[in-house]
Amino acid sequence: MIVVDLQADFTEAKSGSLAVPGTDVQYIGAVETATRQFLQPGLPVYFTQDWHPADRVSFFTNNPGTEVMQITEIDGRLQVMWPPHCVQNTPGTDILIAVEGPIETVQKGCIQLLPCAWLSRSG
Repeated sequence: MIVVDLQADFTEAKSGSLAVPGTDVQYIGAVETATRQFLQPGLPVYFTQDWHPADRVSFFTNNPGTEVMQITEIDGRLQVMWPPHCVQNTPGTDILIAVEGPIETVQKGCIQLLPCAWLSRSG
């Protein structure tokens, strides 16, 4: 099972800076229940975790004159400007369910300079 970015900054329940609609307390509870059921027979669970440096190139606050959701060119590549979210070592990065068992967390977005991969590909 892969639990993708169930982090405070992506949820309405925590008033996250980039909250996804429908991510209330009931949603988090449902994901936790499903995760516990999956772990019960010893199956592995992987959590992904956005983990951005504060100076992330895709944050609009690091690009004067840009706005949230604006697409701009950085180093010859198109990049969406995002609000700061999931900044390393802040409460916004917290994964919102705590479970025990065979789990791993995969952090992503750790590099300041790289734009988001799906927008930086050509073709």
